[in-house]
Amino acid sequence: MRPHPHLYEIPTWAWLAELARDRGMPGAAGSPGLRLVDVPDDVWDAFEARGFDLIWLMGIWRRSPESRRIATEVPSLREAYDRALPGWQPADVVGSPYAVHAYEPDPALASWDELDAVRAKLHRRGLQLVLDFVPNHTARDHPWVREHPEYYVRASSETAAAHPGMFFEASPRDGERVWLAHGRDPYWPGWTDTAQLNYSSGAMRAALIDELKTIAAHADGVRCDVAMLVLNDVFAGTWRDFLRDTALPAEEFWAGAATAVPDLLLVARSWGFISPTTRRSTIICATTGSPTSSRTSRPARHISGVWSASSKTTTSRAASRASAARVSRGSPCSTRRFRACGSTITASSTDGSGT
Repeated sequence: MRPHPHLYEIPTWAWLAELARDRGMPGAAGSPGLRLVDVPDDVWDAFEARGFDLIWLMGIWRRSPESRRIATEVPSLREAYDRALPGWQPADVVGSPYAVHAYEPDPALASWDELDAVRAKLHRRGLQLVLDFVPNHTARDHPWVREHPEYYVRASSETAAAHPGMFFEASPRDGERVWLAHGRDPYWPGWTDTAQLNYSSGAMRAALIDELKTIAAHADGVRCDVAMLVLNDVFAGTWRDFLRDTALPAEEFWAGAATAVPDLLLVARSWGFISPTTRRSTIICATTGSPTSSRTSRPARHISGVWSASSKTTTSRAASRASAARVSRGSPCSTRRFRACGSTITASSTDGSGT
């Protein structure tokens, strides 16, 4: 890959819906109308012609029914849908791509075999495939909530009652009632359609790396959402009042991830409330070795970027109607540069705002 690769972000569901509409194939409720494998070759050809290196298919993973339900009930979101898609119906709301129900392609978009076929098309054009990885949290109806509630930050009923909005009640498979935290960063309320993973759990870390290995078999890279939140010092600072004396593993999660998937490109999205020391440690996404000794770390095939903060929105079928069309029509798109270990990723977005 060249020293300054260019990445193009595609909001997959809305983009497919736009392509389908342009070709007279509007989808039924709950479907974008066009599967990823059926995207015409000339669309992929256009990305090659425009000089991109990486195609990030944002939102490919199985959507959460619970996230979709929540997204149809929040008044501020309903107002946004009214502006984006007058006359919208609940079936038009597909849920947040960052409340992952399972790391498998959403059946409305692709199968594993179809995703592999799309990746092969990209490779023939000299392009690489980037998918999402959300290490901080899962959807609150992810199978682990029922099967492994110990993978999450938990609280007693008294603690949950004392912190309204921070926890939700879950019912694991054994019938025990538990209160799990919503995913969050240190300074903002939680994302209410998510469940916060517990990075003091070695078993959870191992299970998450297994998920990353599965992704690595089908993609060339992953865009790691809010990557800084799972650094040991950031996680400890966010949750110390609830985990008390619980010890974190000595190794940073990203060190283990880089070792487990050495050929997978890791692109970190983080923002700048963290300390310089912690920011230096995010170089683990770009190096092998100790996360706190960046001077001696050996550069690997990974890129770490400090990305601008962007709002986490729920995708509706036509919310990106005008902007998604720019992909096939070839109009200019905005770019931002992100400096990382001597390399720069130029990131473009179909929504005109960068990533």
